[in-house]
Amino acid sequence: MQTNNELLGQTFAAPMATALTLAALEGGAQTREGEKNLEETLAALL
Repeated sequence: MQTNNELLGQTFAAPMATALTLAALEGGAQTREGEKNLEETLAALL
């Protein structure tokens, strides 16, 4: 489990991952509507 946590941490430490995560949050990914339409919400970021 520790290896998984380390790899996940490395993934989210990458600048692109940080930028995409922030964009997803700003785009409403954490809202009820954003979660209901998560595929569309995230596709709009690309």
